[in-house]
Amino acid sequence: MSNFWDDNFIPQMNHVYVNEDYKYDVDVRLVDGCGDDATDVRLEKSVDVLNEFKKLPFRSFAIVSPKSPPTSKENWIHLDGVLDYEDYGEFVLKYLHKFFEAKHCLLIQWDCQITNIEKWTKEFLEYDFVYTISDGYQKNTSEIIDDIGHFNGGLTIRSKKFCEATSDYFTNTRNKIGNIFYYNKDSGDVAKENEDLLIHRNYEYLKKYDLKFAPPNITSKFSLGNHTISVMEHRKKTAFGFHDMAMKLQVVGTKQGNRIVKYKNELNRAMKWLSDKDDTIFMGQSVKYSGNSIFGTLEDVDDNKRLELPVFEEVQMGMSIGMALNGYTPISCFPRMDFLLRGMDSLVNHLDKIQSMSNGIMKPRVIIRTAIGSLEPLNGGVQHTQNYIKELKSMLHEVNVVVLENTEDIFQEFMKAYSTDKSTILVEYGDYYNAK
Repeated sequence: MSNFWDDNFIPQMNHVYVNEDYKYDVDVRLVDGCGDDATDVRLEKSVDVLNEFKKLPFRSFAIVSPKSPPTSKENWIHLDGVLDYEDYGEFVLKYLHKFFEAKHCLLIQWDCQITNIEKWTKEFLEYDFVYTISDGYQKNTSEIIDDIGHFNGGLTIRSKKFCEATSDYFTNTRNKIGNIFYYNKDSGDVAKENEDLLIHRNYEYLKKYDLKFAPPNITSKFSLGNHTISVMEHRKKTAFGFHDMAMKLQVVGTKQGNRIVKYKNELNRAMKWLSDKDDTIFMGQSVKYSGNSIFGTLEDVDDNKRLELPVFEEVQMGMSIGMALNGYTPISCFPRMDFLLRGMDSLVNHLDKIQSMSNGIMKPRVIIRTAIGSLEPLNGGVQHTQNYIKELKSMLHEVNVVVLENTEDIFQEFMKAYSTDKSTILVEYGDYYNAK
């Protein structure tokens, strides 16, 4: 039996219910490949999301998945083959055009939602590609948002013309930047690029297909997303939709079955795992006494593993380096990125250079926890909520900077930080700690 990876594969869609009274020639498709751990919980969530979008007068609505969702099959297109996170990008770029018949496809995922249905406008359908954008970038004057960190394809409108163009380009291009496959230095494996990055990187080539990309002032009316900037509740309603890329509520398949995990719980689990190591010590402000959000993630860490420090961030960074050079693995906690700036001299000029200065002899391993301050329910103000991820990455070369966007990545990223011979900064999001 052939599957969608075959060029001649044609999906069965005759059974999908078509709304005879549709106002807009749009097919809604929720693609959930399920990966190796197809989860009923996530599919149930997908059904709820799809039903929400059915409020709009579109042509058809369907979930594309290898596993039947708990709903009538008239809203399910069978995907012959497993689709994991990496495969998703290749699928939507090269094969999505086969899975809808309307002039446009509204592509959604299970973590999308309508925030203001009144904001829907037929103006969106004047474009071949309308994407999700970060809050604060509405006035960007470029043709397409110039920072990939604020560009996302999870909730998008794509014309049939656009999907056929990406299929042709990414199947046949010989441009290096159009290659879906790349070598992952960390794992040593061949991996697949994220589709957002590929569209953004190949924008100039895709324009040659006479495609019309929606500018930022239009995309911001269509959908906002919490890329590297949190979106406050009242701001979400300024757009038609919202894509929750932080996946505050994650549904994860495990050997024991499906489980729902939360951001803060995964931080707790990672801290417990680290605390069981003989060489770890937790240090910083409010690690032993309540005073900030990080304290609540250390509830399973023994007191004798905690070293409470006063507010002297540069000294704390220096202490962390010294302890690491003496065989410890410090988990050094700086409650907000704004406070981490006080330790930049020791971080940039010492921790980040010490391997080079010692010809690789000294390899201190410091695990630095910090967070972008929360905006809700109380906005901490401009001195407590800044995001310096981009700046840190540009300055640091020996220290890894890891952004904890997805709940499901938290535990693995802390494990990796402990297993490497480098230091790592793990950036959390204060707004995600108490998400339900």
